[in-house]
Amino acid sequence: MTGTNMVTIFLENGTMHGTRTFEIGNWNGTAHAIYKNDLPSFFKETDIDMSCVYVLVSSCKTKVYVGESEEIKTRLLSHVKKKDFWEQVIFFTGPGLNKAHVR
Repeated sequence: MTGTNMVTIFLENGTMHGTRTFEIGNWNGTAHAIYKNDLPSFFKETDIDMSCVYVLVSSCKTKVYVGESEEIKTRLLSHVKKKDFWEQVIFFTGPGLNKAHVR
């Protein structure tokens, strides 16, 4: 089919209520959806600290904060301490993605 793509979802704990990693068709990047409380352990287990676009989402999904960073680990762990409203983050990253791309 023309115009279709496959999305593969990896469920880190086997459910949609944990960390999810998405790979999208012919794109060499990834998307991650992670609950705020899971971020410290996620970053201990992974080596991700690169440029990205991210969205912080409130628990009732009525408030979002869109940001970009060259060092996602540093930025999100800072938001854990300084921004109270959000419950989960969705971020997009990949090889070759840099600050010029995310702006």
